[in-house]
Amino acid sequence: MKKITLYFFILTSFVACGDKEDSLGLKDGVEDGDHRIFVTSSKYDGAFASGKADSLEEADSICNSHAATAGLVRTYKAILSDENNDAYLRLNFTGKVSMVEADEETTQEVVASGIDLWLTGSKNMLAGVDLDENGASVSGNVWTGTGDTGAVTTSYCDNWSNTSLSGTIGTIDEPGADWIESSFMICGNSFRLYCVSQD
Repeated sequence: MKKITLYFFILTSFVACGDKEDSLGLKDGVEDGDHRIFVTSSKYDGAFASGKADSLEEADSICNSHAATAGLVRTYKAILSDENNDAYLRLNFTGKVSMVEADEETTQEVVASGIDLWLTGSKNMLAGVDLDENGASVSGNVWTGTGDTGAVTTSYCDNWSNTSLSGTIGTIDEPGADWIESSFMICGNSFRLYCVSQD
């Protein structure tokens, strides 16, 4: 009987740890149908996809690497555009978008619906995005290649592969349009990426 009880304890512990759900059943700190957003804790120059066939796939890989290192289990995509892809078309949003603080329990709602990310030209988000994958506060800029409507701009570091060109950046912690399109910078600079869960 003791062996059976011990086996059951080990099995349930393994399942619980593998799913990264808290006592409320939240995965990565947010409810099913909602999305977690973060800024990468590391910075990258604008040629992070140099030599890659798909620049946005490489950006997504960076996001998922950061997520996995932080123990997150959802699939993440970068909020990024390139010559052939608009951010608003490549991202799936079915619910609200929130940041999660380091305690993995306290959330900060960014927008009530993902579509509101592309309306900041006329109304601000509820909060600027300024927490990394670990829930720590960060500052500075992010590569986006994206305007406030979610469409690609004219500056995207030649599909994120050329440090001598320029790329559109957003400003961390800005609730208005500057969150995604504040300026453009030479791609040799190093900035962060925005990442958002897709499942």
